[in-house]
Amino acid sequence: MSETHNKYNELARRLHPEDRVAIMAIGNTMRGDDGAGPKVIALIRPRKDLLLLDCGPVPENFLGTVCEFNPSYIVLVDAAMMDAPPGTVRVLGPGDIKRLPALSTHTIPLPLLVDYLQREVVDCQVLLIGIQPKTIAFAEGVSKEVSEAIKEVAHMLNDLLGQRSY
Repeated sequence: MSETHNKYNELARRLHPEDRVAIMAIGNTMRGDDGAGPKVIALIRPRKDLLLLDCGPVPENFLGTVCEFNPSYIVLVDAAMMDAPPGTVRVLGPGDIKRLPALSTHTIPLPLLVDYLQREVVDCQVLLIGIQPKTIAFAEGVSKEVSEAIKEVAHMLNDLLGQRSY
């Protein structure tokens, strides 16, 4: 079974057609591969019961919007330091997110964001689609490896969320 197939199955196991889903894309597009999250969300097709937020490097500015939407699932999409080859994509649950390095290019580290979301949004599950960056130095555009990962993640999300019944 391919690695892409495994990631797809992991997402399919967690996301269900009846879920209200909020996707929070996190990252700074002026810091190379750190802009992966916003670039993914730009490729997601909007649909009913789906909240798409390009949070840039300040996801805390969107917490009220997410709480008001009251999703059953929050999907964070971000570049994540996972000690993996550049462009590696992983689907991580809250326990895995909390083990990520606290060092962040954002104003709030992901583990703190997840703690807040789990406390404030009742009956909501949180997961991270992490993309291993090659560089987060000040630069426009993303590396080839991360560009491919962005397309892969957007395709998986569009496919899974496109199966929603209305």
